[in-house]
Amino acid sequence: MALKRLVASLLIALLIFSNAPAQSPTGQETAKTEEEEKARKELEEKALALLDEVVVDAATLRIPENRFKIQSHAAIMLWEHDAKRARIIFRDVMSGFIQLMNYSTSDEAQNRRLMQSRTQLRQEIMQLIATRDAEMALEFLRATRPPPSTQATGRGRQPSDDEDRLEMNLAAQVAATDPERALELAQESLQKGVSSAVIAPLTQLQSKDEKAAARLAGDIVTRLRTENLAQNQEAMNVALSLLRLAASGGSKTGGNDKLTIMSEQSFTQLLDMVTTAALNNSAANSSDSRRRNNSRNAIRTLQSLMPEIEKYAPSRAEALRKRTDEISRNDSRSGNFNEYSRYMRSNVPVETLLEVAAGAPAQMQEMLYQRAASRAASEGDLDRARQIANDNISNPNRRNQILANIENQSLVQAADREKLEEARQRISQIQPVDRRVPMMIQLALTAEKALGKETALKLLDEVRYQVVGRAANYQQLDLRLQVARAYAQIDPLRGFELIESTIDHLNELITAAEVLDGFDIRETFQDGEMRLQPTIQLTGMTQRCLEGLASLSEADFERARLTGDRFHRPEVRVLARLSIIQGVLYGQTGSIFNRRNFRTNFRRTF
Repeated sequence: MALKRLVASLLIALLIFSNAPAQSPTGQETAKTEEEEKARKELEEKALALLDEVVVDAATLRIPENRFKIQSHAAIMLWEHDAKRARIIFRDVMSGFIQLMNYSTSDEAQNRRLMQSRTQLRQEIMQLIATRDAEMALEFLRATRPPPSTQATGRGRQPSDDEDRLEMNLAAQVAATDPERALELAQESLQKGVSSAVIAPLTQLQSKDEKAAARLAGDIVTRLRTENLAQNQEAMNVALSLLRLAASGGSKTGGNDKLTIMSEQSFTQLLDMVTTAALNNSAANSSDSRRRNNSRNAIRTLQSLMPEIEKYAPSRAEALRKRTDEISRNDSRSGNFNEYSRYMRSNVPVETLLEVAAGAPAQMQEMLYQRAASRAASEGDLDRARQIANDNISNPNRRNQILANIENQSLVQAADREKLEEARQRISQIQPVDRRVPMMIQLALTAEKALGKETALKLLDEVRYQVVGRAANYQQLDLRLQVARAYAQIDPLRGFELIESTIDHLNELITAAEVLDGFDIRETFQDGEMRLQPTIQLTGMTQRCLEGLASLSEADFERARLTGDRFHRPEVRVLARLSIIQGVLYGQTGSIFNRRNFRTNFRRTF
């Protein structure tokens, strides 16, 4: 009996101790996660406190464009934490922007430049607001519309075309939350004329509210009946897009081949209008090349709708097939680029590119083979990339350039120490330095993943010595900043050192630019303040420096803030702080000047 109790006690003890190691790491991991979350929260609180300072300091900027740019980006960062205050800031920006759009000087050339930059900033601010409140963005857009006499237009366009496009893009965003309001906006646009911009809200309505989409589609068809599609290319484009949307809607209903957003009768009538206009234009006088080209494009689009044409307009099918064959034969003889351009732009498989290239006209073959070789190299299949280039690129100069690019790519893929050393030696011999430095940086970042931090730092230290010293031009400054951003991923301390020295140099350049403003340099300053316009070369380099500083902000927030304060100009210091906040709150290392990158980041985050 005693023996049984002893055995039982030992078994219990074994169970307890065997479970202990499994429980301990879990507790440690939980504590570590909580500690990381606490540190992250504290960092965000510091960033938001700094954001308060930016909002206050931005109001003191003298150049309206500078002030509105920084206030708008600050407001969008603030929105998640204090939406009411963010709206107030945007209201102030709207009020000031109305005055700005109506201000002009006696210099017509200067007015054109100012209006161009203001139009770009207006769209940037509108897009920022739209990420939070599309209706408010629409209000901003309408309130800040420039006077008709100052609106810049492209060739063959009216000022209202661009405004309508912007409004319809916003209507598409409104459709996500308020389909009826989006329908109302699109109907208002149709009252002014047929524009391809109306397809954007229609597409969104089709996925959000099919009844509203059907109403809008009906209104579009009614308007198209009043247009001459053979003469009005914009109306033809709208009609073709509407046909595609109606025909494609069934795919989301489990393979149902029924039309959506349009009755069969309306679809048949519209299809007849489009095919008649396309076939008539294809027979247009040979001197009317514009109409013939428009017809070719329309017939290519109709080719994708052939199943619907055979079902709803069978009498037109044979004529369209005949005309399509004629266009294909002409394209084959002329080596028409448009026929193959989609293969050059899209990420189609290597095998597809090779098949298309084999049957392409001689004028297009080498371009397609070049694309196939590049595609194979990007996928890591360097041997195949070399084979494609050697077997198919007859031009020796082009072939050698492709092979050189493949070799360069092979160098930065070294995954062991022997290959790494060989790659390092070969890269060190590449000239000029602006080609060598980026490749060495790539090699270091690859080595960090494969061989560890210490190996990567040795490579970065080596390339660092190639960019230290006083830069003689913007290119050399940019190389230094590239190295700094690479250090941000491996050793932020050394990255800070490079950024700080670059800021000191930029301070000297900015001071010199202010002295020369109006002599050798124009329009860098206004009212004693530096214009934060990325098209200005010095401002663009300052932007690049702030991108590097943003990439370091999470590693050491306080040092990043102090580093940004090294800028002598108050307007640049405000911009530096905004970049640091952006880096902390959204992990974004791109500049606030990059509208597309900034907008994409917010859509991803929220």
